[in-house]
Amino acid sequence: MLTPVQNEEQTARVSGRRLAPFALCGIVTFALIPITGETNVDWVEVLLAFALTVSLGIAALLAPQLTGGRFAGIAALTALVAIALLRDGTGGARGGYGVVVIVPVLWVALYGSRRQLWQVLVVVTLVLAVPLVVLGVPDYPSTGWRSMPLLVLSCALVGFVVQELLARERAIGERLQAAHSELQRLAETDPLTSLPNRRALEAAHVREIAAAQRSGRPLTLALIDLDRFKDYNDAHGHPAGDALLRAVSIEWSQRIRTTDMLARWGGEEFCLLLPGTDTAGAQLLIDGLRACVPARQTFSAGVIAWRPGTTGEQLIAGADEALYRAKRDGRDRTVVALGAAPEARRARRAHDAPAPAATS
Repeated sequence: MLTPVQNEEQTARVSGRRLAPFALCGIVTFALIPITGETNVDWVEVLLAFALTVSLGIAALLAPQLTGGRFAGIAALTALVAIALLRDGTGGARGGYGVVVIVPVLWVALYGSRRQLWQVLVVVTLVLAVPLVVLGVPDYPSTGWRSMPLLVLSCALVGFVVQELLARERAIGERLQAAHSELQRLAETDPLTSLPNRRALEAAHVREIAAAQRSGRPLTLALIDLDRFKDYNDAHGHPAGDALLRAVSIEWSQRIRTTDMLARWGGEEFCLLLPGTDTAGAQLLIDGLRACVPARQTFSAGVIAWRPGTTGEQLIAGADEALYRAKRDGRDRTVVALGAAPEARRARRAHDAPAPAATS
């Protein structure tokens, strides 16, 4: 996550890149006046236009929010006022600066709305047409009535095409983002039970351990294993075993808090991550889960509380060791670990291994 200073620096860089081509256009526009040796120049109007342009550029750098979004139209209208002054101050239509009206149109097309674009096009029409009516010849000859509509139409074409292309790009980006989110969800979801899978659980316990480290609140993890699941599969068939896993997932999901996480760890084994819960609270919750297992099935559970300095792998290993003890001591019970095991020790008996069809 970016710090406020970093975020401000990034915003300034983005604003600078956005402004650069428009600033270059402004520099070239005003530089052409002395370079081309203009003699019939009203420097008051030209300097006013220059001051407006510089002020707009400074505002875009120091406060980018004032030149984009709902303010993009205001920025464009300010630029059009500067262009009107520049055009009149350099001899009117003969100066050739009327074509610069396309610059604020392009700005609004890129950073404004469709409504703002229409408003700017109306003002562009007024900037080009009003001098023809009010001032007329010699600075604004009647030939302007031919060039004016062509220039306005060209501005409209550029503006609407740019906005259409941007709209398509945004739509494609949104679809890609949605597809990425869906792939991420599928990658972290067990296809049989629709619970979070092992990958999602491992990412979650890293976050929760960090949160427990910061806040000091308790964190408990439990591994739950359905007893003699292979025997159940052999007696009822693998579809029935899959149905049992789905039923257990639904029942248990309805009995945990929204802050808790129930995940399918693998085969007939589930994992519970319980932020803000100690081992006594975890045992009470597991007793409630035990009462709602369908088909008179039982389960064994290993519970462990997180302690400062314990890694996620050690936490899982400690719960796994407690689960193994529950299995060894007769099943259908919960065993609380005294601490995290240094290494994972998987020592399941052969008849406790998950059936191939049920581990989908």
